[in-house]
Amino acid sequence: MPRSLVFALIVMTLIASVSPSATANAQQAAPVIPNPTGRDMFQLNDLDSYRQFSSTKNFEIVGHSYLRGPWLTPGAHGAGVNTLRICGNIAYLGGYNPTVYGTLIVDVSNPTRMEPLSFIPANPGTRNAYLRADCDRKILAVGHSAWPDSPYKPPDEVCLRRAQTRGIVLRVLQWSHFAPAYDVWFDKVIGKCAVHEPSGPLT
Repeated sequence: MPRSLVFALIVMTLIASVSPSATANAQQAAPVIPNPTGRDMFQLNDLDSYRQFSSTKNFEIVGHSYLRGPWLTPGAHGAGVNTLRICGNIAYLGGYNPTVYGTLIVDVSNPTRMEPLSFIPANPGTRNAYLRADCDRKILAVGHSAWPDSPYKPPDEVCLRRAQTRGIVLRVLQWSHFAPAYDVWFDKVIGKCAVHEPSGPLT
């Protein structure tokens, strides 16, 4: 029997052997929860209401928080989270754009009242959607991925935008630092915001 025919028969046998139960267990979208009264999903401030508009399978919702605070971008109603790691009673949450650009550190010892402890902002022009935590070694590694849509721009973009919108001109009369690396930083960042005048030095 030709090899190609044998392969075709094997494939057909494998397809035929897939049971309906295996298909039923495939990943499916969560059903839409009816909202006849038009409840605001960002104002479900009690646990019973949150449970009402949630879908669960093999677990129970024991707490809920929008994790609101100064780390939210303007107009955001709650914190979006992409990566979650928990060490003991402390959760490390990688914020997800466009709501949070940084890492939230939250006390989850009481799930009904989770308390943000600290916030590590992302570097300007980046997001912190991915993180890893080594609980035993007490190491938190956060990725700063370049993200042009971040509202927090690098310094050179910030000062250029302000100069354009407010008519402000940055004038530096003199700059010198004992560490040469800082002079390099100045030329790359602040130097872009300055203006070279034909009649004089960098201003």
